[in-house]
Amino acid sequence: MHKNDFEFIIASPFDREKLVCEICYKGKAIAEISQETEEFMLEIYPPGEKKWWNVPLVQFQEALEYAKKHLVGK
Repeated sequence: MHKNDFEFIIASPFDREKLVCEICYKGKAIAEISQETEEFMLEIYPPGEKKWWNVPLVQFQEALEYAKKHLVGK
């Protein structure tokens, strides 16, 4: 599925019990949402590094919303 420059790929990695959604931006994998735990988790793949950040998706969404509101002065 595509939306703007983003592509969303549902995958079943061999090392996971549940499906994941890979998120690509302009053809490059940038993140993955998994549901292996009680809450959704977001792994972000920063460019040029071999490590990733693993953060709770809902908390990350709330932080982004807060930052957006703060940025526009609401």
